[in-house]
Amino acid sequence: MAEASEDPELRRIAELLVGQREGRLDDAELEELALYVDEQPALVEQARGRLGQLVLPRQTHAPSQAPGHQDQAWLERVHGDHALARAHQTSWTRMERGLGLTLVFGGWGLALFGVAAGWMMTLVGVALLLGSFIRVRLANRDPYDRIEQ
Repeated sequence: MAEASEDPELRRIAELLVGQREGRLDDAELEELALYVDEQPALVEQARGRLGQLVLPRQTHAPSQAPGHQDQAWLERVHGDHALARAHQTSWTRMERGLGLTLVFGGWGLALFGVAAGWMMTLVGVALLLGSFIRVRLANRDPYDRIEQ
């Protein structure tokens, strides 16, 4: 198993904590740290406890590799992830998908008992579910479709 000091995420959190203490974080880095604190508090506490082992000496960046552009692109993808997750959790979408699942399973159950309308209900439910997923994807852009390699 790799050492904690070799974990790039843990090292990144430690660098952000040191940068916050020194007051040199930009808005994207502050939001990145806030996301870590909200989503992975145990990892943040582990990084706080091992700052001396994890933080590398401060490096200067070449102009073509300035961290600002990469941080903004990362932050844009995080916001896109959150927007897509919110779109999947709206009350309309949940109701639509619940109705679709009810039609699928109810229709399948009726079809097992020989009711001819059961298969039609199942098909309508599947169409409703597919339509729901397609509607959400078309309305909200995938944050990873423009990743530069």
